Amino acid sequence: MRRAAFLLFLICSFVRSELMDELTAEEDVFKAGLKLVGLEKGLHLLEDHPAEKDEVVIAIHGVATLGYEWVYPLSKLDTETNIVAFYRWAPVSTSCSTHEAEELIKAINNDLNQYSKIKLIGHSAGGFLVSNILDSIETDRKIEAHIIASPLKGTKPLNELCGYSPLENLKDNVVLYEWRTQKKLDAVYKLMPFDPQIVEIEGSIVTRLPDKYKNNRLGHNWSISWVVDHISKK
Repeated sequence: MRRAAFLLFLICSFVRSELMDELTAEEDVFKAGLKLVGLEKGLHLLEDHPAEKDEVVIAIHGVATLGYEWVYPLSKLDTETNIVAFYRWAPVSTSCSTHEAEELIKAINNDLNQYSKIKLIGHSAGGFLVSNILDSIETDRKIEAHIIASPLKGTKPLNELCGYSPLENLKDNVVLYEWRTQKKLDAVYKLMPFDPQIVEIEGSIVTRLPDKYKNNRLGHNWSISWVVDHISKK
């Protein structure tokens, strides 16, 4: 049953089983990032591990990604007990990302249901997409969601055109972590009149990130590495 489900997942996904090795072998992080950016739209397994795995990790990028900000986090997330995937998508669309949401929900409900734990890590607009699907995932598997530097409050055009409203409650099998950058240090948010990361989701665990990461200003993109370092210690 487990192997059959895995084969179904392979059919539904574009598999680049060598990509994780390519990312870690490439010395230039920007060149490595272009390998991620060059992927076709959809869900990609970054390694071919059909053996017994307990967890699947799905990383979801934000707007105008250059990929480099994900290279270190993806290598750090890869362990002996999980399989890592990368969701390539176009965050800005006239469909309000309904197709992408449906695609992820279908994969989680059907193709990934053999894993005992599903971990979602969404950055910026990727976290926005994660928040949009949590209510619609129909599985009894444990879901651990990490939303990083994401504008969950939305904007007036988005809220009106797409009918978006922030998530308010969590299902019993969902654990949600919100990782918020400091607005004044985040180049994407610092000029906005409000902090779009701040919403009230009952049961969510919120952490405001520090101002530095390895002697770098902890802004929008470095936030992924800081969070992955933190959660990898658990």
